[in-house]
Amino acid sequence: EADALRVLKEYNYKVDEWRIDIFDDAAVASFIINYNGQMRNRKFYIKSRVSVFLIRKNGEWRIVHEHWSRFPESF
Repeated sequence: EADALRVLKEYNYKVDEWRIDIFDDAAVASFIINYNGQMRNRKFYIKSRVSVFLIRKNGEWRIVHEHWSRFPESF
């Protein structure tokens, strides 16, 4: 991943449609992310749905798991 960051150019992103559900010391956050940029002279435009599962331990929220689902190109 560090090598990929060295060749990443013109990176932009936008996060929309936040939803956060809290269940005592557990939570699920979800959102839609649109991101684009250029890597090794190849441009990319990607839209994904992201879900994140968190737990609260000692008063601090920590990410336990995250899942990214890419929308089809034609979406």
